[in-house]
Amino acid sequence: SPHCVSKHEFFLPNRALQLSLFDEIDASTIRDLPIYSILDSVKASLKEKPNLLLEASPGAGKTTVIPLLASSLVFPDQFDNDHPSKVIVVEPRRVATRSAAQRMSELIHQSAGGSVGYAIRGESKQSSKTQIMCMTDGVLLNMLRDDPEL
Repeated sequence: SPHCVSKHEFFLPNRALQLSLFDEIDASTIRDLPIYSILDSVKASLKEKPNLLLEASPGAGKTTVIPLLASSLVFPDQFDNDHPSKVIVVEPRRVATRSAAQRMSELIHQSAGGSVGYAIRGESKQSSKTQIMCMTDGVLLNMLRDDPEL
């Protein structure tokens, strides 16, 4: 049978985040995920360049663990109080978008809409404390159309 591999591209905007959500994760909840063994190299790579392409099997932790790790990185020389940073996670389907936000929120012992929010057509859960935003590609395209410098 063919081996199913999914690819995710992550982009860190050139702005700083003040809080570390990654440190709120109980390591025992992610230790068995395949992504766990390479977290240090992923972090080093994201510190060097804000773009990363990961390829791993479904369920490896790409969608839920890496955005929390990315949110922990701080770029103090690029911090802008007027435009707080958010890590954006793009999912192709509404159910996947909601599920990703809920799972990340569970990992940091919160509810979706707090530090991790989501936006799908006709529904949005976020707050002023939202640092990670999960959204469908359609929502992202609308955001880019409204703010080309995003």
